[in-house]
Amino acid sequence: MNMGIRNREIRNEFWQGFAPKFATKCDFFKGISVVNNHETWYRRVINGVHIGFSVKNWARNRNVGVFIHLESTCREWNKRIFDFFEQNQAQIEKVFGEPLNWQRNNNRISSRIDFTENLNLNDPLSRQAIEDFLTKQMQKLITTFMPYICQVPQK
Repeated sequence: MNMGIRNREIRNEFWQGFAPKFATKCDFFKGISVVNNHETWYRRVINGVHIGFSVKNWARNRNVGVFIHLESTCREWNKRIFDFFEQNQAQIEKVFGEPLNWQRNNNRISSRIDFTENLNLNDPLSRQAIEDFLTKQMQKLITTFMPYICQVPQK
């Protein structure tokens, strides 16, 4: 079987098991559907701000994580939101409890803040550890960022 097809099947199987369980633990993702074949499951919070999960199971890139993705149709607006969050980086990381990966991506329309771990989705024995990691980190991400998201300046 083609590895790309098998990787998609593994991701779909993971999301089908994880998404309903997580939605019972966190109202924030209730009613948000997972799109088949995708590496991410996310929710739009406000214009240009998305909070989500990622699972990557490619040969060169195997990790799982949580993210804040900043993408609207206006590049300048995305960078303004990123800069607003980055001004509070020390406090955000103190509350989150770990350093985050801050990617302003000056040459792209979007920016991203994430926290990932090298866990292998293709290993069935790692599934529970992955679910536990994603659950814990998403709850921390939501708790950490929602006060700042509520303060994002309007366009």
